[in-house]
Amino acid sequence: MPVNYICSNRFSNVTCRINSNARVFCKEKSWNFIRAAIVGATFISLTSLWVVDNQILKDRIEGKSKYGSENSFETAGSGRGGIYLNALEIYSESSFIEKIIGMGNTEKVTRINEKTRIDNQIGAHNAILDILLDTGGIGLLLFIIYLRNILKLINSSDNQYCTLGTSMFMAYLIMSFFDGYERVTVNILFFLTLALLAKTKN
Repeated sequence: MPVNYICSNRFSNVTCRINSNARVFCKEKSWNFIRAAIVGATFISLTSLWVVDNQILKDRIEGKSKYGSENSFETAGSGRGGIYLNALEIYSESSFIEKIIGMGNTEKVTRINEKTRIDNQIGAHNAILDILLDTGGIGLLLFIIYLRNILKLINSSDNQYCTLGTSMFMAYLIMSFFDGYERVTVNILFFLTLALLAKTKN
């Protein structure tokens, strides 16, 4: 599938495989659970074989990494939990103006690196938190409205691309919780799907 070639990291690859299976749930608006179960089980089996053979990923799942092996929220997701908490702390400590209109990407990365002592240069590893820090409450509100309008477009598109749009929206939303908005690896396919939906909308 084109999705799997475009996605460049492990999590996005698995996410897109799972979400692309949403297409088998709908065929001319009739549910086909048996077909979905067979395809889903096949992909889960293949993914399991891939995980078993990937030592780095196994270490991440078991919590064995440079971020520590203790079982805590701070070390979850290769240290993402700790970065999330630090990002929220940075927002709470920011000025009133920064809370409203944001502090910008450069300042955000600088403060996160100072808090986490990790020179990652990629921000909060979460699109929602990145947008909140970059553009403040106004930016996050506009982003939520943007997602709502996308969902309305998908729901109003009564054609063969509706399930593709739903699948890509789910992949985009899931990836947004684990990567910065500019690094979500399904962006290109997602926006091409939206253009297709808008063009073919009845």
